[in-house]
Amino acid sequence: MEFIIHAVSWCKGEIFEGRMFLLFGLAVLGVSFACSKIGTTPSSKAMFAPLLVVALIAIAGGVFMNISNINRRY
Repeated sequence: MEFIIHAVSWCKGEIFEGRMFLLFGLAVLGVSFACSKIGTTPSSKAMFAPLLVVALIAIAGGVFMNISNINRRY
């Protein structure tokens, strides 16, 4: 029975990790839009696309981690 307790704790940890990954993606998305709107140099405006790609990958990973582990929580 101790194995089941550890497995449930593992899943809860993965759900937390997924939420933090999603939060990171949203923060990078905000930085991406800030660079495109507030940035004054061409280099800062050029960072919009790479940061957007990183943000979308992080958001997709966070959502997938939450969806795949939410059913195993209990």
